[in-house]
Parts: sequence; C-alpha cells; structure tokens
Amino acid sequence: MTFKDWKQLSAWEAASHLRHSVDALPPSQRKAAIASMPHEAELVNRFSSAQKNRPLSGIPFFVKDLFETKGDVIQAGSAFLKEVRQPAQVDAALVTALKEQGAVCVGKTHLYEFAYGLTGENKHFGDCEHPRFSGRTTGGSSSGSALVVASEVAPLAIGTDTAGSLRLPAAFCGLFSFRTAPKSPWISDAFPLSTSFDTAGWFTRSANEMLTTLTALTAVKSSPEVQPKGYYLPWPSLDEAVSNVFTRFTSKLCPVAAKELTNEAVEVFKEATTTYTVLQSKETYEVHLPWLKSYEGHYSPEVLERIKRAENWTKTDIKRALKNKEAIELFFENYFKTADFLILPTAPFVALSKAHLTNENRSRILELTTPGSVAGRPILTIPVILDSGLSLGLQVIVKDQASPALAHILSLLQKP
Repeated sequence: MTFKDWKQLSAWEAASHLRHSVDALPPSQRKAAIASMPHEAELVNRFSSAQKNRPLSGIPFFVKDLFETKGDVIQAGSAFLKEVRQPAQVDAALVTALKEQGAVCVGKTHLYEFAYGLTGENKHFGDCEHPRFSGRTTGGSSSGSALVVASEVAPLAIGTDTAGSLRLPAAFCGLFSFRTAPKSPWISDAFPLSTSFDTAGWFTRSANEMLTTLTALTAVKSSPEVQPKGYYLPWPSLDEAVSNVFTRFTSKLCPVAAKELTNEAVEVFKEATTTYTVLQSKETYEVHLPWLKSYEGHYSPEVLERIKRAENWTKTDIKRALKNKEAIELFFENYFKTADFLILPTAPFVALSKAHLTNENRSRILELTTPGSVAGRPILTIPVILDSGLSLGLQVIVKDQASPALAHILSLLQKP
C-alpha cells in the first residue's frame, strides 16, 4: 500500500484495512510495537475528518510514544511514567503539522525504554523483530514505528533520533528515514532523552514517499541549476565485503572522498562516541533525577546503569567532551562551505540477531552515528538492499533541512 493507494480508499476502507493489518501481526509483535490505537469507529471518524486536498491527505501515521497525542499519557516504553504524568491537552507540534497536511494519526508505538538504546528490545512490552527475518532486531529506539512501516501496516511513522534511533532501524529494516535538527519546535515538546541531541523525524518505505513528506513538512527545495555536491566517506573499520557494497551503491550518487578528507574526518570523529556519551548522559541523568529514588526498581538494569554512569563524569571529562564537540562542529561548518552533503555508513552490519546485541556492536554503531549527532545536523537515511533481502543503510548528512541535496538524492533513488 503506497501513499497513492491509501488516498484512493474511503474512510471505512482505510480504517478496516489498517485494523486488519495490525491484527495480522504476530501477537508478540503486536504487543511489542503498538502502544495504543483507537477503536475502528474512531479510526473511521479520523479518516473522514482529515484535511482534504493536502499533500498527505488520507495517509495514516503512527507516533512514537514520546510525543503527546491529545487525551493520552506518554509512557515512553517504561513501566512507570504513566503514573507521574497527566493526559495530554493538545497534540505535539509534529503530530499537528502532519494533521494539517491531511495525514491521519492512527496510534502510538512502543520503543526501547526511555529511548535509551539502539535495539528493538523492551523488557516491559517485548522485543520488536525484523518483520521478514525472525530473530533479528528492528533496531531502535524507534522500534515500534519502524516495525509498523516495515510490516506495511502504515506507510508513515514518527520517530526520534538522538544517536541513531531513526537511522539504525531504517538501515536494518530497509526503510528511509529523516531526522531534523536538535531543539526544533518538533522535538521541543517530546519527552526528552537529551535535549541537546534529541531530534524528531519519520520513516517511509520509498524515496518517493520520503520526498513527498519532506516537501509537505519542510522548506526542502531542489536546485536544478546547480547539482548538489557531496562525497562518500569510506569508513576504515568496515569489513571488506560491506565496504565494497557501499562503494558500488554510492558510485551513482557521488564520488568517494579524497584520502586527505577521509583521514581528516576519521581523526576528528574518533572521539565522537565518548563526546556524545558524556554530554548526553549528563542531560539524561538530570531528566530522570526526580524519579531515581522512588522508581529505581521500575527501570530495566541496562537503562538504569546508563543513566547512573553520569554520576562518574569529572569536570575534566566534560571539558574534554565540549572541546571535542566544538572540533566536530567546526569540521562540518568548514565542510559545508564547499559541499552540500556527506555520506557515511549507518552501521557496519545488517540487522543483528539477539545473540549479537552486544555492547561491542553497540559501540561499532555509535562510532558511525555519533559524528552527525554531535554536529547536530539533519540526516537522511537511505537503505541498501542486499540480495538476501537484508539491508544496510547510508546516512546523508546535510547542512540544514532545506538543503537541495535531499531532493537531489531522493530523486536519484526514486523508482519509476
């Protein structure tokens, strides 16, 4: 079901198809992915009352349960947050923006607890698995949103990305994703992981539909007079087979970065994970400090450990992290003076099995995703589908969300 297909359905047909698609999910995956949905009569009403003659009219979307939807209480994949929050009085800004373009909010999705992880796991609601490869993760933390799009339940879903929470599920599930910039109005009213790094965004299944959504929601524009300029940055630690796949795929998009640029980037980015970890966890700790004593037993052990590690950072650690952050920001500032986009791998491997969801592999992912996070840049993720049906992903880092590089790359990838 493409955007075009959804637009041709009546309100009753759309609601019925959506409900049937959700019911067709394996029960464990339905529980792991879907946080809440209205009953079918309310779905019909929502489709009937959606804005007409807009770019996204009749397109259903799910919302990661970090964003307010009127009348609901955010639980953020946790065991207790509903106990300390009140129902929302209004929709979040991004939900409102999508509705204004005719899209239909059809439910909320689960996530890695408090968005503090890169896998599809959740000890309270269950683990989201790749819809075509059982036993492999969707990636996270926007796991439920990725699953409903990859399973073709809905063609659009909102997520967030702090250190790869949109980018990684997109790469693992063969989806497109787009993350905006930190501190935009669309993320400012979401439940935070880290306000300096959190971004809002969404998933689609195709380049065409990503471009449609971008055009509807942002000032993205094409520049037919001047072709956007960019480079693919080959990452030295990739396995040779993976590296070869990326090199072949990107050859139709841009040249490979010169050795001098590659070496400079690798050197500047080498402390990106540590920089991100120190600065992000400090902010996360401040978010959760009011609840740590009273609700400590309600956190999963992994999440609690990540939150509490902020207690160990020294002034020297923070000072060093801030200095490294400035260096990464300066690299991109200088880069974008002469180029429009930089392409990096999203992850060094395909969707992982449960046994491979290790701290070592988490670190290998963060090595690739944190440079863009620390720089605070918008990022488009494009999937690279392998013969096996599994997928890799590439992150297209741009100067801002109006960059003509976005339309340029997506146009090159559109299917006839």
